[in-house]
Amino acid sequence: MILGAVEGGGTTFELAVAEAPIGDAPPRWRARRTLPTTTPAQTLEAAASFLGEQGVEAVGFASFGPLDLGTGRLLRTPKPGWAGLDLRAPFAALGPVALETDVNAAALAEARWGDALGAPVGDPLAYVTVGTGVGGGLVVHGAPLHGRLHPEMGHLGSSAPDDFPGVCPFHGACVEGLASAPAIRARTGADPAALPDDHPVWQRVAAHLGELAGALALVASPEVIVFGGGVMKRAGLLDGIRARLEARQGAYLPRLPLLRRPALGEPGLAGALVLAAEAARAHLAR
Repeated sequence: MILGAVEGGGTTFELAVAEAPIGDAPPRWRARRTLPTTTPAQTLEAAASFLGEQGVEAVGFASFGPLDLGTGRLLRTPKPGWAGLDLRAPFAALGPVALETDVNAAALAEARWGDALGAPVGDPLAYVTVGTGVGGGLVVHGAPLHGRLHPEMGHLGSSAPDDFPGVCPFHGACVEGLASAPAIRARTGADPAALPDDHPVWQRVAAHLGELAGALALVASPEVIVFGGGVMKRAGLLDGIRARLEARQGAYLPRLPLLRRPALGEPGLAGALVLAAEAARAHLAR
């Protein structure tokens, strides 16, 4: 069976194809394509067309959110035309479609294949991405965590001292509003990538992300927290997060989560492949 993986982002859609079954080693793609994210109709039609040309029979879709996973629709999003869209429908003619948040999919892939690449894994495992926004996913007992919605960790508050009002349009000074790339840009007036490693803003960012790690440790007790995304490429940032976590929770919690970077180059896309395989398996079992 041919499986299709889709990772939908605000700038690009990443598409990949692999053969089932998927094994213990990270996927080896038989076809790849990158599409610019334009209008919903253009983007999703082009994605479905490519997968159809490859003979795909089941699709895993890791998407930006927030999502209503029951209906398969996007909820409130600043991306024009995407709110309320049914993300599964354009792919339904190909076969079963599994939809998940991009961060839950990334957590799923890191939990499945991290050890094959020499990275520590555990259950629960959390994945936090820090870039245009701050989002998080959580795998518990081998499956992505869902409830009435899905984890929205980036919108937790932070108790780290800071007089910056934040840039989140919903909460102002939540972790996303304080530590995302747009927040860094608003604080400094510069592209985050152009800032030196010793700029004081990185101490602020580390403090807020360390608060998020501490909240995760207290609420979900993950064995591992993986920090990914463009902002996390900054040298020394993970060490700063770890220091904040240890300072805030080390005296209380006897075992703190292990913090690491992603083992996979594209964990969201790899997680979409896991979703496709699970959708195919469930469909064949009916």
